[in-house]
Amino acid sequence: MRTFGMWRNFLFACYVVGFCPSLAQTPGQTKQVKGTVGGSVTFLAPVLKTGSLTYKPLGSAAMVLDGNSNTELIPQLTGRLQWGSQTGLFTITHLRSEDSGMYVVDCNDEQNKIITGFQLDVYKNVSKPTVTWIQLGIKNCSVLCSVENGREVTLSWQREGEMLSHSSSPDMDTALSLLMKLDREGNTYCVAKNPVSSQRYMLEIPSNCTKDSDQKLPGIPRNYTIVIAVATCLLLCVILVMGKTFYLQRKCLFTQDTSTSGQWEPDQNYAEISHNDQRETPEQTDSRLTTVYDELQLCRDPAAAEC
Repeated sequence: MRTFGMWRNFLFACYVVGFCPSLAQTPGQTKQVKGTVGGSVTFLAPVLKTGSLTYKPLGSAAMVLDGNSNTELIPQLTGRLQWGSQTGLFTITHLRSEDSGMYVVDCNDEQNKIITGFQLDVYKNVSKPTVTWIQLGIKNCSVLCSVENGREVTLSWQREGEMLSHSSSPDMDTALSLLMKLDREGNTYCVAKNPVSSQRYMLEIPSNCTKDSDQKLPGIPRNYTIVIAVATCLLLCVILVMGKTFYLQRKCLFTQDTSTSGQWEPDQNYAEISHNDQRETPEQTDSRLTTVYDELQLCRDPAAAEC
């Protein structure tokens, strides 16, 4: 606190005597400085012995007196603002978006007295765009490119260095989108950029999307056509040979089965039997009877033992 009070008294005294004109005067020239969130920026206006750095509208951010510096006059920059004793340059590290603004370097060296202003703009790195196919058909293709919006972010379609269309919006809460209908071939990119960074997406265009794809589709070489025709003929021949072989094998098996069945199962003839329902009467039966007479003998066979 004692050191801070001394610096405050010094600033007041120098303001009264006009020693520090940066507090009451505007810079003779202003330079534009771009920074990236998380990066660092250096103000190229050296203060080797005596001078100051002012951050408007917060006031003095650093003081240099006889080669000694105090860079912790503003809490927002405490620990991030540095002064190089060898170069005399002020540097802000670990940049934040809220660090954007006007900075004034006042050099009061005996041989070099100059006031230089720096307009610092801090940006976030732009996101990589995404691409969505809306329509994909023969000679009828549309694609949508989108990216997260940010400070001074622009979105564009480019083909071989030529910008086809672009879009931007001050509404940071709404993503940027850009629709394009593909009508011809070429290296096509969707590009998102801001003053400190750039991202792009290379689009691979299907051949059916372009108007002249009919003429540019490569044809089948003549040699390949001959090879395909010969291979097709050979395949048909193989199929025919296999079919004929299968047919002959089946026919041979059928013949063997027929001959084998003829050896084990002889032919059988069947006769049709008809029944006569007419019944013979006793008179008819008696009329067909014949009476046979024979002589009775004791032994009909003389050679028998009983005779």
